[in-house]
Amino acid sequence: MNHYDYIKYGIGIGTKTTEVGFGDLTFESGITVSSSHGTVTPLKKGEHELLVLQTGTEYTSNAIFADITEQVIDRYVVRIPKEVSGEVIDITIEQSVPHALGYLLVIVESGADVTIRETAHGANFRGMMVDVVVEDAARCTYLIEHTNDGSEYTFGVHTARVMRDAQITWFDMN
Repeated sequence: MNHYDYIKYGIGIGTKTTEVGFGDLTFESGITVSSSHGTVTPLKKGEHELLVLQTGTEYTSNAIFADITEQVIDRYVVRIPKEVSGEVIDITIEQSVPHALGYLLVIVESGADVTIRETAHGANFRGMMVDVVVEDAARCTYLIEHTNDGSEYTFGVHTARVMRDAQITWFDMN
């Protein structure tokens, strides 16, 4: 992995990555995903790449994200059917190793109306890329509630693709 001393993201926002040795970390498998409703399916790398193309994610347009994407080991899809409308869905990301990278695709099926609460627990460093696809006429409120004791670092990239007559409301609390 390339050594990135400083990552700029957003307007006037940046992160000094040397504090966690980001460029020097070695990643291994150790992220699991569970959901209180819907189905969770692990993905192989080829399946992951196909879904990234289908959902329109463009991580490869950013050199840092492209580099990270190549190293992702743990990949999951959570599919939320319209039958669970009106529910609060808990998606939990657990990490069992010190340094891990994961990818999560959340698909909110057509007609669903849900609130999703994402929480994460783990060790030293976690990198998560999360794509949310809100299909036609679906509504999703997505809450990210990550807390740590000060010894954990999270590198997160969250994107949403919202289809026709659909809506997403996003809250990121780290």
